[in-house]
Amino acid sequence: RVNDEMLTEDTVIREQPNFEILIADEGGINSTTIQFAFGPTTSPLLSLPEDRYELQFDVTQSTQARIAFEPDLPNDEYQLQVLATDTSENTFESQIYRFHLEEAVSIAHLLNVPNPILTNTVFTYNLAQAPDQVTVKIYTVSGRLIRTIEDASARRGYNETDWDARDENGKRLANGVYFYKVIVKTDAHKIEKIGRLAILR
Repeated sequence: RVNDEMLTEDTVIREQPNFEILIADEGGINSTTIQFAFGPTTSPLLSLPEDRYELQFDVTQSTQARIAFEPDLPNDEYQLQVLATDTSENTFESQIYRFHLEEAVSIAHLLNVPNPILTNTVFTYNLAQAPDQVTVKIYTVSGRLIRTIEDASARRGYNETDWDARDENGKRLANGVYFYKVIVKTDAHKIEKIGRLAILR
C-alpha cells in the first residue's frame, strides 16, 4: 500500500509516498533474507541499506513481516521490489512495481532574514518540488514595483535568495515598510506568495 491505497502498476502519486508493504508466508519468513529494492527507473534496481526503511518483524509471529518506507523524493518514475526467503529456503520475489510521483509545486516557510533590514537580507523558502523559475518582486506600500530579482533560487527543498535592499537603479531604499512577492512558475501553474519587510538603518 502507498498512502493508504493499493499500489498497482504505473500508479500516479500526487504527494510524497508512505509505503506499507506486507510480506506473508504460512511456512514462516527468514527475516535476515528480506531485501527491499527501490530507485528511479532510469537506474539499476538495487537493494536499499536497512537503515533506509523500517522492518517490522516479530519472531513469535514469523509468518508475517512489514516494511515501512517514507522517502522524500523529487518527481520522477520509480520502481520497487521485495525479495525474501521462507524458513524452508524457498525464495519469494515480488513483481517489480512502477509508479510516477507527480507532486504539485508549492512554497512554504517564506520569510526574509534579517527583518528589519540594515544593509541586506536573504529571502528563504521551501519548495515541495523544483519549479521552472522563481522570481522575487519588491514593492512599496502603494504597490509600485521597485525591484525584480529574476532567476531566484529554485531548488527542491530549502532555498535562499539575497537582496541588497536597493532598487533597480542601485539606489538604497529609504527606511520604511515594503512588500515582496515570490512567484513560482511551472509549465502548468503559477504560485504567488506575499511577505512584508521593513528597512531600518
